[in-house]
Amino acid sequence: MARAHLTRRAALALLAGATVAACSPGGSSDEATATPDPDAAIREQVAGQEWSLVALYDAVIAAQPALADELSALRQQHVDHANALGSASPPVSSASPSSAPNAPEVARAILIEAEAAAVRERTQACQAAVGIEPARLLALIAASEAGHAAYLRGAAT
Repeated sequence: MARAHLTRRAALALLAGATVAACSPGGSSDEATATPDPDAAIREQVAGQEWSLVALYDAVIAAQPALADELSALRQQHVDHANALGSASPPVSSASPSSAPNAPEVARAILIEAEAAAVRERTQACQAAVGIEPARLLALIAASEAGHAAYLRGAAT
């Protein structure tokens, strides 16, 4: 008898679906149209957090150039997330982390924790979103970041 195998893509699709289901926006459609863009502040906040992740990846890549090939695609996905949220470039006040990790294992651990925190933050933002499309986008970003954490955990072993 063949054993079922859950692929990474299928797991991410399930996570995205579950997150979207958990993020049912509150309020009526009349309330959503009362303000021009009720989710603008959420998108701006999350975009800023995405740029902070980009800065963290930049610091890790600078400190650990051997990890550049492994981390560059993840870094680019955070740029893509910020762009999808309507932010074309990092805020002027976006500073890079002050201390860079001195070992690849430490670098991965820092990134895993940052990605896990991002999943929690995106899920909270998704639940706070008023509109369906922002909630969907935030759920997809949360799923992507969960995938980043899983990838980094796998790369560490």
